[in-house]
Formats: sequence, C-alpha cells, structure tokens
Amino acid sequence: MSMESKDHFLHLSNRFHLQITHFAYGTYPSANGVPAAIPVNRLLFCLGSTDHEESYVKDENCYYPMQSGHFYFIPANHVAGVCLSEGMYFVSIQFLLDLYNGLDVFSSVNKILEFEDAAQVKRALEIFKTPGENVWSVKMSGIACDCIGSIFEKLDPVELNLTEITGLSSQSLHLLSETCTAMTTVGELADLCNVNRDTFSRNFTRQNGITPKQFLIRCILQRAYTLLSSGKYRVHEVAKELKFTNEFYFSRFFKKHTGKTPKACRSRLLMQ
Repeated sequence: MSMESKDHFLHLSNRFHLQITHFAYGTYPSANGVPAAIPVNRLLFCLGSTDHEESYVKDENCYYPMQSGHFYFIPANHVAGVCLSEGMYFVSIQFLLDLYNGLDVFSSVNKILEFEDAAQVKRALEIFKTPGENVWSVKMSGIACDCIGSIFEKLDPVELNLTEITGLSSQSLHLLSETCTAMTTVGELADLCNVNRDTFSRNFTRQNGITPKQFLIRCILQRAYTLLSSGKYRVHEVAKELKFTNEFYFSRFFKKHTGKTPKACRSRLLMQ
C-alpha cells in the first residue's frame, strides 16, 4: 500500500488557536439555572450525583437532564441555563478556539450538544488528577481537542465560523486580542487599514457578518473573562485594566452582554 498524505489540510490545522481559560473539578452549589451567556465555550463532564436533586442544562430549544457518563457543550455567547445540585460532581473545561482571527469558531452555534461517552468523562477526571505540570497541561489540551473533534462531527459546517476575519492584518488582530479596551474605537481599526471609518465599517460588516463594534465588544468580553477567571484581579481592577470610566459602567456592560455581573462571574469561577 502506498503512503497517503493529507498535507494539504495542514494550513488550516496550523491556524487553529486553542486557549483553555478554565479547568475545574468538584461540585458547585449555586448554579440555579438562570439563563446567561459567557464569552467562552463550556464543556461539562458529568461524573454523577450524591443526591436526588435535578441537574440540567437548557436553552430556549432544548432541555438535557445531566446524566453520569455524559458531557455537554455550551457554545460561547449562547444564552443557556445551567442548574447543578449540591451533590452533582463534574469536570468543567472552558475554552476559546479561533483561526487567529479574534472570533471563536463556535460563535455562530446556537444550541447545546449532549454526548454519551463514559470513557471520555472518566478520562477528564483522570487528567485533572494527573500529577506533573507539563503532563497535565498536554493531556488537558488533548481532551479538549478530542471533544472539539466530536463537536465538529455533530455540527453542519455552515454553523461554524471557519472564515478568517478580513479587513485587518493578523498582527492587528493579535494586538486587539491582547490590548482591546473600552476606549478602542472603530475609527482606530479603520486607521490600521488606512481607510476612512465609513468605508471600513461597510466592508468589514459585509466580509465578516458582524459589525466592527460587535467585534470589539466580543474582544473586550473575552479579555474581561480571562482577567476575572485568573483570580488575580478584583472587579474594579478589571474595570481599570479595560479602561472603563468606573466599576459601575463595566458591570453594566458585562451584565448587558452576558446576563451576569462580573462579581457573580468571578465568584463562581473561583469557587469551582
């Protein structure tokens, strides 16, 4: 048998950028099912419960009772309710996946997915308990990639955002993901491209399916969520880092787009 190569797929493969933002194991006693959206993707691996209270994930179109040996995928920015009883044990992985373009691959997906895979759930727990920083980190990325592969298989390609953002250079997109603040304007983006604001906005929206303003909002939310989940910053410090006028305006902005206050979001992440 002659060797078969798939080198022609490597360009796309090498452009994927996976960022794990959170990895936790245990129980969480205050997830009450209130619908909300967060700017990262969520994987919940259900290990089983020590009580008989109901735990579930849901959105406006579906309802999934959480079952042992199953894992659930909730896309970034998708409004969903998660209810976890005090006895529900789970492993949680939160991540972003883009093509180095600032927009998550799953940002256009509008549904929750359920997978029955006891082996994968068991593996998630084993990886969390793996000693050794380097081994743990590689295995964590590995299980995230395996789950992402399963998600891709279950979705129609038209549901995925697999096009690269056009109208901005890769260098500009990377800079935005690292430095975007509430003070960043559409005019500044236009200046990066050496075109006037109206022309830039019109072309950007036509080429990418979202407005430059919506793109900036997503960049700010992702930065905010990353800072909050690190545990190193209090809410007022995140507001200052992102150059909001004060903590109140930052909190109002965050709740408007996610359904939760940054204080509630930070507390939840640090409890897991």
